[in-house]
Amino acid sequence: QVWRGSAGGAMIKGLNPNSTYRLRVFAVNVDGVRGESSDHVVVNTLCETPGEVKVAKKGGIGPDRVRLCWNAEDLSSTANRVALSERARDAQGFQKVLAEWTGSGGSGDDGGVSLDAAFGRYDARSTGRISGGDLLNLLQDLGVHPSEDRLREAWRAVEDGGSVSFKKFERWWTGRGVTYVVKRSCDDGSEEDAVCYRGDRTSAEVGGLTPNKRYTFSLRVVTANSFSVFSAPVAVLTSPSPPPAPALVSVNDKSVLLKLSPGKGGTATYTVTRRLMKCLSGKKETVSVRKAKEAGWVQVFRGSDSLVNAVGLLPNCIYQFRATCQNLEGVSSPPSDVTNGATLESKFSVRAANAPEVFTVECTGDVVTGDLVLFTERVYVKDGKAVAAPKDGLGGGKRGSGGTPRVTPRSGGGASLTSVDSRGGFGSSSRSGLFGGERTVAGLVLSVRSSPSGRRYFRMLVSWSSVSDKSLRGVATLGEG
Repeated sequence: QVWRGSAGGAMIKGLNPNSTYRLRVFAVNVDGVRGESSDHVVVNTLCETPGEVKVAKKGGIGPDRVRLCWNAEDLSSTANRVALSERARDAQGFQKVLAEWTGSGGSGDDGGVSLDAAFGRYDARSTGRISGGDLLNLLQDLGVHPSEDRLREAWRAVEDGGSVSFKKFERWWTGRGVTYVVKRSCDDGSEEDAVCYRGDRTSAEVGGLTPNKRYTFSLRVVTANSFSVFSAPVAVLTSPSPPPAPALVSVNDKSVLLKLSPGKGGTATYTVTRRLMKCLSGKKETVSVRKAKEAGWVQVFRGSDSLVNAVGLLPNCIYQFRATCQNLEGVSSPPSDVTNGATLESKFSVRAANAPEVFTVECTGDVVTGDLVLFTERVYVKDGKAVAAPKDGLGGGKRGSGGTPRVTPRSGGGASLTSVDSRGGFGSSSRSGLFGGERTVAGLVLSVRSSPSGRRYFRMLVSWSSVSDKSLRGVATLGEG
C-alpha cells in the first residue's frame, strides 16, 4: 500500500527513477472491508535528467557544424526491472520478484506481471518466439508507448530471423543500453525543433547549420522502458563563414590598404594576418628581412573596420595577407584565401617631398572610399595650441598617381591650384586665434557620410602632413595613421 485516502487522485512519491511499477486501486468501506481491486496500470518512471551537453574543446564550432559531447549515463543501477533467469525465477519468492517487476507469473490477481507472462500472452505455442507484429502490443503491456523511432530501435535490438525471441528481448529489456537523443532548436525561432542525433555514443557532430547563427542543444536519455526529460539547453553561436580574400586598395613602401568583406552570415569583427614571402631587392637578405620571414603569420589588425591599413611593412617586398571573421563571442571562421601584395620601393612612395610629381589637380570627380586626397588648411595658434580654422569644404588639392585621390571644390567656388593663401578672404580671426601658417595633409578616405543638410563627412587615414612654418611642426603636423 502506497496511499490511502478519500480524494479522487493521489501523488505517489518515493519511487525510483527508470523503474517499472504496477498500480491498482481498492475501495474500502467504513468497516475496513476491502472490495475488488481495479484493473492494474503499468507505469514506468522517468530516467534522471542528464547533464548538459558540452562543446568539444578543440575544433568544436564551425560555420556549419558543431561537435558536442556529454557524460555517459549508467542507468542500470536505478532500473527496478531486472529479469530473472528460469532457475532464479523458481528460487525467488513472490515479494522480491514483484519488487523487481518480473514477478512470479502466478495466475492470481495478487501476482506480479512477469516478463514471462507478458511474453507468453503472445507466444501461444510456447516456442519462445513471437511475431514482429506483436512487439508493439508487448511493449504497451509493459507500460511503454513507443514512438516510431523507439519502436524501430527496439526492433533492431530484438529481431531474430524475422521474429522476436524471448532471450533477445529479455537481454535488451534488462540490459544497460542507453540511447542518447540530441534536440536542436534555433534561437530566433526561424527553424523548427529537430532531433539532430540519436545513438549510443557520447559525442556527435551536428552538421547542416547556418553560419553565425545561435542554436540551442538539449540531451535526453532513452532506455528500453523509459526516457528522461531534455536537459537544460546550451546555446552555441556558430562561427562566421570564411571571408573572401582581402582586396588590395593601395600600396606604399611601408603600408598596404586592404578592403575586407564578410562571408555568408556576416561578422562582428575581422582579424588580418600577414607574412613576408620574398624581398625583391635582389641583394643579400638583411637581418630584418630574415626575422620577418621566421615570424610567419603575424596579426596586423583586429576590429570591425572593413578598410585596414597594414603598416610596419618592409619596402620592396612581397607579402601575403589573409583574414578571418569573428562572431560576437569571438569564435573565428576558417581563414580566407591569401592575397599577395608587393610594397613599393622607398623612392616611389607617396610622401611630402614628391607630392608635386605624383599628385595632379582633380576637382570634378566625386570623393569615394579608397581615394588619397591632398588638401591644405590654415592653422591658427590659440592658447599655445594649433587649431584649424573652420571651413565649408576642402580648400584645394592635387591628384596623385599612387592611387585615385581627389579633392572637392570649396562651397561656392572652384578649387585652387595652390593652397589657400593666408592673405585671402579669411584673414586672422580672434575667434580662431592668431594665424600661424598652412598645413598640407595627405589622407586616405576610409568612409564617406552625408548629413541631412547635404554636407559630406570623410573619415581619413593620414598618410603624412607638413606645415609651412617650421615653428608649427611639433604641434600642427599629423602623424601617419
